[in-house]
Amino acid sequence: MINKPLIFREKYRSERSNSLAAVFDIADNSMSLVFYDLSLSRRFARTVLFGERKGDIVQGIADLLGSSMQEYGIGAGAVKKVGFAASVALSVYIEEAISPLELHLSPETEIFVMPIISAAIGGRFTASLLTLPHSGLAADFGGRLCMGAVSGTDKKVKCASFPLMGAFDGSAAESGVICERGAIDEVRRDKGILCYGVVSDAQSVGIAPSALVQAAELMIAEGIADKDGIMLDRDNFYIGEDFYITQRDLRALQTDKARCAAAFELFTREIGDFSAVFLSGEPFVRSAEAMISIGAVPRFDCKTGFCRNSSEQGLIMCAENSRELERAEMLAESAEDITERLLEKHEELYLEKLSF
Repeated sequence: MINKPLIFREKYRSERSNSLAAVFDIADNSMSLVFYDLSLSRRFARTVLFGERKGDIVQGIADLLGSSMQEYGIGAGAVKKVGFAASVALSVYIEEAISPLELHLSPETEIFVMPIISAAIGGRFTASLLTLPHSGLAADFGGRLCMGAVSGTDKKVKCASFPLMGAFDGSAAESGVICERGAIDEVRRDKGILCYGVVSDAQSVGIAPSALVQAAELMIAEGIADKDGIMLDRDNFYIGEDFYITQRDLRALQTDKARCAAAFELFTREIGDFSAVFLSGEPFVRSAEAMISIGAVPRFDCKTGFCRNSSEQGLIMCAENSRELERAEMLAESAEDITERLLEKHEELYLEKLSF
């Protein structure tokens, strides 16, 4: 992962109402803040901080909110709601520690925190489950692989969570970043020349997980690396002049793809039939097919959807409609975490899935 913290800002509109929601999606190595216009039903602006967090999380949230409001010309009175989706530990801490006063907002500002599902599955995945349109299977790829299946009959949820090394959230790769402005997000070979794309055609800042997955697919296909994930004739695989994939990066990807493949096999065997699949995470910006090709996810026979960040959208749904937050609470309360009974078989099956 790039050592220097990076901040990305994007303003989508020039006009807004005076009724905004500010929603925070807090992952292991990034924090996104979306300003959503409640009156006009559209996103107004977005800020993302990528890199290791230091210091108190409440102060970090307040600083990001304050600097973003100043950048986008938003007054404190315009923010009517603030929502959070985070890990289990952070969700509990934020719920206890944050108030409008700490955020320098009006005392009337409504604050909500997405409910956690279990001791291992936090509010980020609860928010993701809200975006699953019907009964089906949802999975989110990040610092962990979180999986959930919603029953079409009784609406009960089975969930599981598996730790990953960070190949799918930008934290494990030496040149890794998330897929924001300046990130290398795609890699391909065109008439023998290695070509790559950069988000917004900006100056490159690092390699996004989608490009890491595509590069691995290309390396295996061209014999640059073998089926065991060993790079055969070089120490690094360069993408452009400044950024490269190391043997260690490839090994992290190989490990995470094997863990995901094993998790999908065990989880789908446990839950039985499902009518739809919804996958979210950084790799699905550009490389859904490559994720299938390297063996990280199976090719499903049913309707399958992909997105980059379902947690953000779930937060927006709750900000727009309080009934969605009530639904999230019901989902979290009814969910059954089946991770423990899958873990014993997971380790053995993971070893079988290591080969590309």
